Amino acid sequence: MNGMKGGALLLLLGIPFALYAAWQVNGATHIGTGAPEAPADKTATKEQLDASSAKATAWSGESRKAVAVTWQYRKAGPDASSDATVAPVVNAAEARSADLNDLDTFLSSVKQPVFTGTPRLKLRYTEWASERVALDKDEREITDWFSRPPQIATAADADKEMVAFIKLVDQYVARSQFADKVKATNWRCRARLAVIEALTALATSQYRIATSVKLPLKAGTNEGTAAVATLGALKIQIASLGVDVTQADIDKVAFDASFRIASETKSGNASEYTAREELLTLFAQPKLFDNASGATQWLKLVASQYAKTTKNPEVQALIRDKVQEFADAFVPAVARLDDDVILLGRATPRDKVVFEFEVQAGDGVMKKNLSANPNEFNEFVLKSKPPGVNHVISSVGNKYVLDDLKPTPLSNAAVAYNAARAKLANRPAPSRWTADSVAELKKACEGQKELVDQLRTLDSGPKDEAKIATRVAGLVAGMEANKELFEVVP
Repeated sequence: MNGMKGGALLLLLGIPFALYAAWQVNGATHIGTGAPEAPADKTATKEQLDASSAKATAWSGESRKAVAVTWQYRKAGPDASSDATVAPVVNAAEARSADLNDLDTFLSSVKQPVFTGTPRLKLRYTEWASERVALDKDEREITDWFSRPPQIATAADADKEMVAFIKLVDQYVARSQFADKVKATNWRCRARLAVIEALTALATSQYRIATSVKLPLKAGTNEGTAAVATLGALKIQIASLGVDVTQADIDKVAFDASFRIASETKSGNASEYTAREELLTLFAQPKLFDNASGATQWLKLVASQYAKTTKNPEVQALIRDKVQEFADAFVPAVARLDDDVILLGRATPRDKVVFEFEVQAGDGVMKKNLSANPNEFNEFVLKSKPPGVNHVISSVGNKYVLDDLKPTPLSNAAVAYNAARAKLANRPAPSRWTADSVAELKKACEGQKELVDQLRTLDSGPKDEAKIATRVAGLVAGMEANKELFEVVP
């Protein structure tokens, strides 16, 4: 009966079965009006008794015909009565039987049904049969939708999928009074969950790609923008699922256990997706590395969102990796040497000093300028292992010997810092930046904080102090306050 109970449908059809049965019984009872009257007295002749008996027998047969026809779900066919009193009842029962036969045909979902009852009900049955064909078509389309995963490549695709599906279900519900509204509510919730599952997979992939970009993430880049949009759409769909399920519970829609578990899990993950959005914003913070005192506050904000991602170890690992990346970039890997050198006790611009030598005695004189890059030719290289022979230092036409050339205190501080920083850089990535691993770097900076704060990076301008000691101190403070970000997880 396609989910419809006979009694309920009879009510819809305007044919209350109990009333119908009562009417039929009442009609059969009234057949008695056609029975022959009993003889007036006991002195009736034999002929009179025989006539009365024959009439009673005929009336009894006609009564049985009427009652039998009344309780059958088929047209009486040839059953007819010559009795003027019985015939109307038989005819009425036949008509009602034809209507009930049409009902059986309708409920049996016969393809291309033929209805033979009264014109009014025949028209209604025909209309309802047509509606049911359309309902079946809608249901097949909905079933087909569930047979394939939603095709979602962007946040906008999720909206399109849900809008199209809800339109299809709404069409089903509005199609006919025979639409199963409970089933429709179930469909909406299941479809919403399917879209959320697809959107979750997309969000995870995009988040992984976005966080693989070097810090700071550039605001408006395809990776970051797509990930934020998908996370936002995911949260909206999860909220809508909550509304759908609440309404379904009010309507007493039954869900299987797997759906309940999946929907509750997704609802519980909403805060995590918010945390991912916030983290992407933190990773894309403009001028992320410019504020030498900003590490402590930035790490505090990151730790706050990290605490909300405890349900996903993979995302936790991504965040810890980004924190390591932040520390690597926040504390310069190499500090440049001072722009001055000490020449015969006086500060002299580095670019005014030239080192002259011969590769071998008697060869032509070679000249090399001193570099501020600690990894290139500079005063420290000359002090440890000068190239060639016949060494001469010249500056603005004056000649000096090697012992006259010395580094400034700022250059010495750069060398000490670079050595401590290099040891840290050589540690394996998972344990590179921890409160313990930076102890030596912190010590190297604290011993001569003012000088270390004056150091510059290789690509900085002449007045762009990196404030390295301040950076290291703030980073260590942030690391100690938010140790979970720097834990080494096997």
